[in-house]
Amino acid sequence: ASAVQVKLAAVITGHGDDNNGCGEFCVTSHHFVVNGHPHVITFSEAGTPLGCANRVRTGVEPNEHGTWVYGRDGWCDGRE
Repeated sequence: ASAVQVKLAAVITGHGDDNNGCGEFCVTSHHFVVNGHPHVITFSEAGTPLGCANRVRTGVEPNEHGTWVYGRDGWCDGRE
């Protein structure tokens, strides 16, 4: 137990679906507990009409013949 720092990298794309048929266009939250402290990441822009279009300045690439504009669950086209 001599670790001073640990970095967690989670790649959450929204691809696939759950038992309700909900995939990349549904709001989800992801819960992590580190040293007893909860951390929650929520992708609330999923399913919004301009969720990814509003993020062009952060690296989102306009493409896919019009579907790129919609908010997605944890990702947008061209964004790392």
